[in-house]
Amino acid sequence: MKLAFLALYLFSAFIALGQTEPITLPEKDGKINFEEIITVDTVNKEQLYNRAKLWVINSFKNEKNVTSTDDKELGELKGTGRFTILKDQGVLFTFRISVKDFKYKYIISDVIYLDNNGNRTSIDLQYYYDYYKSGKKLGRGMMTKYLKESKDKIEQLISSLKIGMTTTENDW
Repeated sequence: MKLAFLALYLFSAFIALGQTEPITLPEKDGKINFEEIITVDTVNKEQLYNRAKLWVINSFKNEKNVTSTDDKELGELKGTGRFTILKDQGVLFTFRISVKDFKYKYIISDVIYLDNNGNRTSIDLQYYYDYYKSGKKLGRGMMTKYLKESKDKIEQLISSLKIGMTTTENDW
């Protein structure tokens, strides 16, 4: 009897491990788009802009190479960043940070995978996500890894931005 309970316990543990939570990504107008407006009490536009600029400097190797728009008057930073997944797969993305008094908005979009030479490809995160949602099985394991690691990296970036936007310049 004990052996039967042990076998049932092990079998249920394997079933539980085999089931994974489905991957969901935020979409807007049919495109993957990580976007949020965040209120930061008592922090004016200039302070938020300076914090966003500092975050870009700290998050990327060369902030001048990633920033395409740097407009303090408008309160906007735009650029293209890069991260790596699965040890050596380069991923390019677009970011935009807009600031106003007491709030800021970030958008991370246009996530594109790079080829072995670091060039853009026609394969983007949306392609893998659409395939994943289709339920097709062929190649699904690798696509799931791409989706999960890409989502994790983007969420890490967002988390570091949120920390950077709430930290004062004197907190070192």
